[in-house]
Amino acid sequence: MARTLWWVWLMVAGMQPGRAAAPAEAPLPTLTQVAQVLALSPAEADRRFPVELNAVVTCFEARTELFFIQDDTAGIFVSTPRPTFALKPGDAVVLKGTSKAGRYSPIVMMSEIRPLGEFRRPRAKVVTMDELATGHEDSQFVEIEAVVRSEVEHWGHLVLDLASGQSTMKARVVSFPSPRDRPLTDVRVRVRGVAATHYNEKGQLTGFHLIVPDYRLIAPVSPPASDPFTLPVTEISQVMTYSPRGRSGHRLRVQGVVTVWWPGKALCLKDATGSLLVRPHWAPPLYVGQRLDVAGFPRAGGYSPVLEEAVVRTLGPGVLSPPKTPPLEKVLSGAYDYELIELEGTLEGEETAAQAEQVLALQVGNRSFRALARGQAAELRALRLKRGTLLRLTGVCVVQVDDQHRPSGFELWLRSAQDIAVLRRPPWWTPGRLAWTSLLMAGAALTGFGWVELRRRQVERRTDAVRRHEQALEARYRDLFENANDMIFT
Repeated sequence: MARTLWWVWLMVAGMQPGRAAAPAEAPLPTLTQVAQVLALSPAEADRRFPVELNAVVTCFEARTELFFIQDDTAGIFVSTPRPTFALKPGDAVVLKGTSKAGRYSPIVMMSEIRPLGEFRRPRAKVVTMDELATGHEDSQFVEIEAVVRSEVEHWGHLVLDLASGQSTMKARVVSFPSPRDRPLTDVRVRVRGVAATHYNEKGQLTGFHLIVPDYRLIAPVSPPASDPFTLPVTEISQVMTYSPRGRSGHRLRVQGVVTVWWPGKALCLKDATGSLLVRPHWAPPLYVGQRLDVAGFPRAGGYSPVLEEAVVRTLGPGVLSPPKTPPLEKVLSGAYDYELIELEGTLEGEETAAQAEQVLALQVGNRSFRALARGQAAELRALRLKRGTLLRLTGVCVVQVDDQHRPSGFELWLRSAQDIAVLRRPPWWTPGRLAWTSLLMAGAALTGFGWVELRRRQVERRTDAVRRHEQALEARYRDLFENANDMIFT
């Protein structure tokens, strides 16, 4: 009863004149600058702040729903599902909509757009690839200088592979002429476009690229060589060594003999000074021992340099040097990275990995290493290799490194199953077989002992039965003779 009166009193008190009602939630302020939208947290952006922006279009493509704008404060992505209007970079617009948390940074959900009928050239911020890698420049109109390493058309866009120092990125050109009047590969360029990010389902940054709205926003800085095979030939041992002139980031040219060729993964060359890993952009059919002319972009590899996005020209058959037989300590030092070597090891195991690669696990002393072969499963089965087999292997040594780029191990890339020579098969009496044989013999002995004991007990039981039977007969005969008075003996 008291509780009911308490609630009635509260209701009456709330309705008394002069009591102020709870204030209604104030309307959200309209955001008029892109920087204000970008300053919102995801939770705040999802409150759907009204937005009205006077900005310039930096990129628009209705087919892919790409739409970016920029004002004097920053740039942002605009969500427009299935746009029915047409815009071009530089168009000035007034755009209305609401804020929303994007999959990485805040975005604008457009509700209304009004072109102003004027052109404004957006200002591009000069950045580096390292700055783009932070994700801080997402949706901003930027300019970057880099060397074009490759160009390919994909899904209606022109995709450029750009490199600056040891950093690389992709640039996707939305509008471009076809055919183009000049190639861009190996050209140092200044590119303007919208910085875009890659992210995972958790909204975490995983990468970045550049969206270039128009081919005309690519300005060559220095021309390429008219033919990469007119470049001077560089000795392999001199690739990415110190030069007083510095390194240009452009292609360089080497010549050598193929020591291993795994299409899509590995091409190793050797000249008189050293060996090198090449990753060709495209290559004709090749074979081990063939002499090649190669032009590619040098880049730091795991332990030794590699040539990437390389173009390849065949020069005919070459002379392949015999494999070296270095001591294990020299191999572990990294001195034979990408060199063709010969090494002995004891087989510890065998498995098939990705890309139809057969992997042999081997032991040399107290060190383990792997030998990899590609597409040789049937040939390896024919060798009938068993654990404990001593092998002599010939292959290209690939040094593995730790997080400080110091040698931590190695593996061998085999050219074929013929690079495997069996030196000694494991003895038939392996520890496992000895153990099983011992168990079988012990079991047989126990079975024999048990059978003998069983037979002994059976004999004892029968002997005892016979003895008891004889004793019974003897007692009967004794009783018969002692109690038969009418018997006559003659």
